[in-house]
Amino acid sequence: LFGVPPGAPNGPSIYVDDPGVISGGFRVSSFRAIRVFGANFLMKDLYCYSNDNPWQGIANSVLSQETAVDLGAGSDGSAIVNCTFEYHFGHCIRHNSASAADLLIAYCTFRNCANGLNIANGLRSVQICNLLERCNGIESGNDYVTVAYNTLIDSSGIAMGGTTSPPANTGHFCHHNLIVRPLSSGIVVTNVEDTRIEDNVIMDVSAGHG
Repeated sequence: LFGVPPGAPNGPSIYVDDPGVISGGFRVSSFRAIRVFGANFLMKDLYCYSNDNPWQGIANSVLSQETAVDLGAGSDGSAIVNCTFEYHFGHCIRHNSASAADLLIAYCTFRNCANGLNIANGLRSVQICNLLERCNGIESGNDYVTVAYNTLIDSSGIAMGGTTSPPANTGHFCHHNLIVRPLSSGIVVTNVEDTRIEDNVIMDVSAGHG
């Protein structure tokens, strides 16, 4: 019934069948397909997809969303590499619980998803060489975060920091990212100190885009 979509990469795959309900055109639930609470978890070369097809757009305002991969407290040193996420109703990868350190998200593809890549509390996290197309963008928080060499197309942009009360995040480095036709602001930095934003390209910011 839920076959792998045409054009999917070869290799292992997982289908996320979220039991949530549709609210406002989007699926609302606290469903987690993969939850990680141990250190040094490695997920590589996996195709992970759901059934938001045809794509219904971005739903970042929905607070309770499905999550394909939830990096929980204690997931220090975990890495997700060369994975593809498509047609998800919520987050593809999320970490916003208690702080975890040294998280790596690299060479992954995110396409046609309601939300995107949210590492909101990852100390020294690195998000590098990822492709995000038609999905919510990259959100990062905590200290000494690197967001670099990512490509975002027809998606929300990059949000760094995000804390609304002291102490501020520190030491963020956002460089060499390409953002094409952003659906909101290209790069947003909130309550972050000692941060470098360098050599990013934001292009085709036309009517209807941020």
